[in-house]
Amino acid sequence: MVVADGNGLPMGVHLASARPHELTLAREALETVKVPRRRGRPRKRPRELVADKAYDSEEFRGWLRRKGIKPTIPPIERKGKRGRSL
Repeated sequence: MVVADGNGLPMGVHLASARPHELTLAREALETVKVPRRRGRPRKRPRELVADKAYDSEEFRGWLRRKGIKPTIPPIERKGKRGRSL
């Protein structure tokens, strides 16, 4: 799993088995991020994460917000509501 900036330059990498769900791998990859700055130490997290629908999860969005990362993830279109007959 690679975390890249808007230009495609890698900022963090996590190598693991393909068995865990992508959300688990994404969390571990985000923990390795180092955002370079002009002076001082690199930042440990990006300001925003743009991801595809595979990462649509309220739990993951909450985890990102607690870390101070703005999630930009399109929702998966779900038909109907739970418990409601169509």
